[in-house]
Parts: sequence; structure tokens; C-alpha cells
Amino acid sequence: QPDQIGMHSGFHSYLYSVPKRRSIDTDTDESELRNVCDTILAHIAEVLDAFPGYALYITGHSLGGALACLFSFSAACCNLPQFKHPIRCVSIASPKAGNEDFRAAFELLEAQNKVRHLRVVNDKDLVPMLPEQHFSPRKQVYHHVGIELKLYNQRRGVVLSYERLREGILFSANELIVTSKTYVLVTSLCAFVGCCIALRDHNCREYEDRIHKHSEVLKKLKVPFLYELRLEKPDRGVLFDARKHTL
Repeated sequence: QPDQIGMHSGFHSYLYSVPKRRSIDTDTDESELRNVCDTILAHIAEVLDAFPGYALYITGHSLGGALACLFSFSAACCNLPQFKHPIRCVSIASPKAGNEDFRAAFELLEAQNKVRHLRVVNDKDLVPMLPEQHFSPRKQVYHHVGIELKLYNQRRGVVLSYERLREGILFSANELIVTSKTYVLVTSLCAFVGCCIALRDHNCREYEDRIHKHSEVLKKLKVPFLYELRLEKPDRGVLFDARKHTL
């Protein structure tokens, strides 16, 4: 378990930065000095006190997906009695939020049954491939966490995978191919119209359409079942491919 973890600075700043006092002579309520994450955690604890039978689900799209991932990590780490483990996160179109040490810490929480993360991505959506880092130092390279549910267009199906970090390997061959293609594609889309076309697969309506198209398969894929599959395949690889298998 690493002593320190790395998170994307922008996402970290949004959730964990403490507001500055406007004046040292101004009486400020303690709650006003909480960061956003602690404020949300305190509010959720109050809600769960009022509704003790409820479970916590965290979700978000794009930037919200990255924040949901980081927030679920914090919620899983805290020892508030109102929170029942595992914390469940479903992120949609999320960019990468942390480095390899963050992923190692997240995997430890998964092994302890404290968090479950289903990361929904559309095939050809560029945002989940970001941030792009080709020649960054190892500790500064971003990685995804959780089980990936990739939604293909039309009737090609869905693919579930869980990529674990292998010691000594920065990228898999597949990641290198995708990274290279993404770099060429992103740098080629200079015109506004081109960017709009490229981001078509990122918008919420496209995600809604694909979820609806594959609803019969998705109804059978429960998160606890997916993590059982992951335990059966501890190394990186595809857990389930609806294009090749049936449930």
C-alpha cells in the first residue's frame, strides 16, 4: 500500500481545497471552512441518520464521473457509522482521475469490500482516454479504476474488463495503440465542427441510447456478480464480451 497517492490536480482542487477566510477578523462558522468533499459527507451522514435503511450510490457524467470516483474513494476510506460498505459508484464517460498509486489504493479498498465502481464508457468516446500523457514519469501517468463497461453502437454489444496494474509495465500494447490513435485524432480535430462530431459519443443522449439498446444484457449484469468475475480473473483481461458470449 503506497504512503502517498496522486490525483488529478483540477479534480482534487474541486473536492478537497479548503475555502480561504475572507478576513482574519471575521467570525467564520466551522462548516464554512470544510472542503466540498467533507461538506457532502456530512450532509449524507445526516440523511442516512434520518433514513438508516438506505444505501449510498454515487454517480456522475464526464467531469462529474471523475469527481464521483474520487468521492467514492473518500467515502470508502472514512469511518462514519452511517455508511454501509461497499460504497457503490457508477461513473459515466469519466476521464482518468489518479495515478498508479491511487489505483493501488483503490484496489485495496475493493479487496476489503469497501467500494465497488462500475465505469461506463461509450466506444470511441475520447474523454475517458484523457488526460493524454505519452512521455510522463511513471508516477505522473493517470490510470482508470473499477470495472469498465464499454457500450458499442448498434447491436455490437457490451464488453466488461478490469485492467490491473502490472509491476514494471506502464502501458499494455492495447493502451499504446489507443493512446497513439487518440493523439492523432485529437490533434487533427482543430475545427469546431470536427470537435463536435468527435464528442458525439460523449454526450448523455448517446449514452442513454446505447444503454437502452443493450438493456436486456445489462439487466443481467449485477455489480456483485461482476466483481465475482473479477476475482476469478485476477490478471488484466476481458471479464465478459456480449459479442462473443451470452449470459
